[in-house]
Amino acid sequence: MNNTQYLAYSDQSIYRFSKLQDCMGAKLFKSVLLYQGENVNKPFLDILNQPSFTLFQIKAYRGILLALEIKERKKSSEKV
Repeated sequence: MNNTQYLAYSDQSIYRFSKLQDCMGAKLFKSVLLYQGENVNKPFLDILNQPSFTLFQIKAYRGILLALEIKERKKSSEKV
C-alpha cells in the first residue's frame, strides 16, 4: 500500500468511528438512560451535566465505545 491508500484508509476509519459515536450518543446511550428513568428530552451536554448522572454511567458508556471500537478494528483487520 502506498501513502495515498493509507491516507484513504485512515480517513475512512476516522469517518466511520465518528459516525458510530454519533449513533451511540443519539440512540443507544439515550435508550439506556430512558430505561433507567432519566429525562432525555434535553441537549446531550445537559444530560451529562445533570447531578443524577453518575460516574458509573460515564464509565459504562466509555466501555461500550471501547468494545465497539475493538470490534470494528477486528473487522477491518480481517478484510485486509
